[in-house]
Order: sequence, then C-alpha cells, then structure tokens
Amino acid sequence: MKRSKLALGKAIESGDTDLVYTVVLHLKNELNRGTFFMTLQNQPVALSLYRQFCRHQERDTLKDLYNQDDNHQELGNFHVHSSYSEKRIEGRVAALQNALDEFNKARNDFAAKVRGWDRTLGWDGDPGVGGSLALTSPVSLQSQNAKAEGTFQVTMLPGDGVGPELMHAVKEVFKAANVPVVFDEHHLSEVQNTASEEKLDRVVDSMKESKVALIGKIHTPMEYKGDLASYDMRLR
Repeated sequence: MKRSKLALGKAIESGDTDLVYTVVLHLKNELNRGTFFMTLQNQPVALSLYRQFCRHQERDTLKDLYNQDDNHQELGNFHVHSSYSEKRIEGRVAALQNALDEFNKARNDFAAKVRGWDRTLGWDGDPGVGGSLALTSPVSLQSQNAKAEGTFQVTMLPGDGVGPELMHAVKEVFKAANVPVVFDEHHLSEVQNTASEEKLDRVVDSMKESKVALIGKIHTPMEYKGDLASYDMRLR
C-alpha cells in the first residue's frame, strides 16, 4: 500500500492527469473502500480528479464521497440532479425533498460556523460595537444583492394530482438555496372547478411577463369532447 501511495504522489508531481487517473483507479481496486477514500482525502488533486470521474461514471460513489465529507451543499445538488432522471412524479418529489433536507443542513452548518467565528473574534452581534459576521456572511450578501439587483419572476401552475406537492417541494428547495426567484402562482383546474376564461387570461399575461413557467398536469374532465380547446391544450 505504501508503494501505491508513493506512486500516487509521483503521478501528481508529474502533472500528467492520465497517469493520476491510472494510479487512482489502481488504488480503487487494490484498497478497501474506507482506506481508498482516506488516501484520496490526503491528496486534493487526486480527489478532485476522481470526483470528476464519478460525476460521469459512478454517481452513487460521488454521493458516498459527499457523505463522508458531510458536504451537505453538494449532496443537495446531487439530489436535485438525480430528480431529473426520475420518471415518476413521486420519485422526483422524494429527490427534491432530500435536496431540501441537505440544503437546510448546509445552511445550519454555515450559521453555526459564523456563530463560532463571532465568539472567536469577540463579536456579540451588536452593529454598534463591531457587528457580527452573520450580518456580512455570503448568504446575507446574496440576499442583499438579490434585493438590489431584483428577483426573477416565474409563473407557477401547480395543476392537479401530485402537481401541488411537487411545486411545494420546488419552492422549498429554491428557498433553502436562496435562489432570487418570486413565484407568481395561479390555480387553474377544470376538474376542481377553479378554471375560468378570466383566470386563463391572467395566467397567459403572467407567462408573457415572466417568460418562464412551471406547469403541473392540468387534467381534462373525462366527459370533455372538444378539440384543442381544453385549458391544458390551450396553454401549450
């Protein structure tokens, strides 16, 4: 094992990424999983290259790496990306809920670090005495910049079925990630008798203004006989 680690160090020193990849994959087959991960932790260059490999070849291993590092921000991104490949709505909702949980953990971890820095620096959070890092943290600055630069409006139609639950998960994920988006939400459903020409016009006006819309499935009543005149078809 010492020879393998030495080979990895020499490969990194050479600057040859192909050689580094070769040694890393050799270590992956030679060492047990825990030892392999610990070896990579001591070699940031090799770890970065292996993560790139996992993004394309071994997504589940990438998740394990983030779990080992307690990297909740990247775990949240992982679950958001995973939701794209889910074919069933229920699977997408579950993936987005997992992402929300990880983003909340990341936010709580960052807040705890800020409080620790405050205590270390002797700041009590009083702006008149010197303030707190919490007042100028990246999260706070991002929110301030969003207010200064404006937010993006997105038209949202939850629709029927699991649509409302899915849209709720989307809003929670965006909120946890501090995305500067304002959802202009409209409820339009023919099966729940919440549809009208006036509401449809408001939705269309909102879509023209937003240029972006998230639309859940708007079910057409079973007794409907028209051609391209249901609300779902007209919105398309």
